[in-house]
Amino acid sequence: SFDLNVVHPHKIMIKMCKALTRTGALSRAKGRDFAQHTFNFLNDSVRTTVALVYSPNTLAASAVYLAFKYFEMPDITKKREKEEDGKENGEEEEEEEEEEENEYQKEMRENAPDIRDIAIQLVDMYFRDPKIQNEDTKMVTFKRVQCEIKSEKEIASSSNNRDITKETTTNKEKEEADPDKAIKRDAKKVLDGGSPRKQRRVE
Repeated sequence: SFDLNVVHPHKIMIKMCKALTRTGALSRAKGRDFAQHTFNFLNDSVRTTVALVYSPNTLAASAVYLAFKYFEMPDITKKREKEEDGKENGEEEEEEEEEEENEYQKEMRENAPDIRDIAIQLVDMYFRDPKIQNEDTKMVTFKRVQCEIKSEKEIASSSNNRDITKETTTNKEKEEADPDKAIKRDAKKVLDGGSPRKQRRVE
């Protein structure tokens, strides 16, 4: 509808990088290089169709995620989980951390599969680039990054499958303990689906 007010992910990415620098997730020596590579990843993402599929926040988080992998730095989400297990912070400190890291951590928590998919698409795009094909160091780096992302993707999918199997087993156990629930569920299916004769008449 001729809506030309497009939200670009670059501004969101810069906010994420500044928040990560304030929290100490990025060292001062690599801070500018990290932000520059993240900016370059977003610019190169225009050569793919990810901008038409995913939101600007998810694109910005994927560029930051890819930069973490590129520089072999620990992801802030995993680092914070380990620190929170061993430390008890005050309410004021927790509020400050949420303000500074909320955007990136929120995207990683809610859209981690999409972020990994975007990163894999960008890496595949770099493999097709003839300039990068001529540089052995970058090819080795992107192959390592691709392997790490795919392994994380497999681990996440296996954990999701475990959670699904746990839910199904617990539901079955509840139904076995309370047979009335199973009877009600079967009755609901019959009512929703209708009798076979009615279905044939509708067809």
